[in-house]
Amino acid sequence: MLVRILSSLLGCAIIIPVLIFSGTWAFPIFMALVCLISVYEMMRCVGAHKKYYLTIPLCVFGAAMPILARLSVQNDKIEIGFCALAICAVTAIYLLTVSLFSREKFNIEKASTVFLTLFYIVGGYTALVLLRDLEGIGKYVYLLTFVGAWFTDIFAYFTGRFLGRHKLIPDIYNVGTKVLITRFDDVPYEKYIALADSLRSAGIVSSMYIGSKKFGKQIDYAVKGHYSHVVIMGGSELEAGVVKVKDLNTREESTVALSELPAFFAN
Repeated sequence: MLVRILSSLLGCAIIIPVLIFSGTWAFPIFMALVCLISVYEMMRCVGAHKKYYLTIPLCVFGAAMPILARLSVQNDKIEIGFCALAICAVTAIYLLTVSLFSREKFNIEKASTVFLTLFYIVGGYTALVLLRDLEGIGKYVYLLTFVGAWFTDIFAYFTGRFLGRHKLIPDIYNVGTKVLITRFDDVPYEKYIALADSLRSAGIVSSMYIGSKKFGKQIDYAVKGHYSHVVIMGGSELEAGVVKVKDLNTREESTVALSELPAFFAN
């Protein structure tokens, strides 16, 4: 709770001056910076942040769009808008090209995830700048997005706080086996997806850790999330065709062949 309060105060200390001076270039520059960080974090989530030939162009694309949005409105030039659309098209083609020639290191499924998430992120921050620059009502309309997000976050927090401990449908959450698949940077993302799919196909409640935190943090997440087991598959396990299964209740660890993992939990 304390961390949440402190982070909120820090966020207010940063965003309030930006909102006050939103009519200046401080606002689109701030949006560009936040967009750049968001794109980088998205690349981390899909395990592609170290592919710099992708990460750097996409981060530059994310940072450029809010700036281009302000330029197109201030200069009243539709050519800048067409230029932004052209950049979007080039980015999409670039992602597809990388996927085709990466020899499955960056497959079409991952490229599609990056493409859709990228334009969702960039489109959102760019829209904020365009809303702010609407003639007449712009300076009021864009504030509604911040107020709405703030109320939504508060509602979600208190709903989780008062109802989260007492599940609305206890029978659904009362599962005997709940598995978290931990992640490591030296294993392709699609291998974890395939592992999760095999468990879910066998009727086993399982989730894949999203992010790139250290192994200890992933275990802490599993404990707090009331998982019964964690599945560990690093580069050496993948090469050997096995995984390690840790029982969080007994702290016992077993080595299981990949092909036998669903049967291990079924028993």
